[in-house]
Amino acid sequence: MDEKQRRVTYQALDVSCVSCANLVEKFLESQAGVNSVKVNKMLNIFYIDYDPSRISEEKIQEAIKKTGYKVIKMRSISNSH
Repeated sequence: MDEKQRRVTYQALDVSCVSCANLVEKFLESQAGVNSVKVNKMLNIFYIDYDPSRISEEKIQEAIKKTGYKVIKMRSISNSH
């Protein structure tokens, strides 16, 4: 990760199929400031790399909620070397 990037990990609740996980993934990728999204589709865990100067964790959570799912924050990693 570069210096302007952070990673946050969320588990989306009630995602019942791969198509649903894909929907959340594509919607997150369309958000300004989200650099990449990796998904463990078996566990519905989303690893989101983002630029905190362009989007906040709260906005990321709101974006997931807009797709109709609730989320649990698992952890955040910042690159502050």
